[in-house]
Amino acid sequence: MKTREVILVTCPQCQTRYDAPITPIISVGSDPALKQAFLRGELNISQCPQCGFTSELNIPLLYHDSA
Repeated sequence: MKTREVILVTCPQCQTRYDAPITPIISVGSDPALKQAFLRGELNISQCPQCGFTSELNIPLLYHDSA
């Protein structure tokens, strides 16, 4: 199952377009560390390489934990 992808993002601060890595699927059975990263709010956060503005990306997320 593919858990990482790259999307094109436009910075809301300076309008620079850049590629940002995202995690659209979290499968705890396949990658338990993703659960903790998700709970800490560390996933799907993007930082503009031009101005440094950091924002949470508003993308769909599928979370699966069979436990």
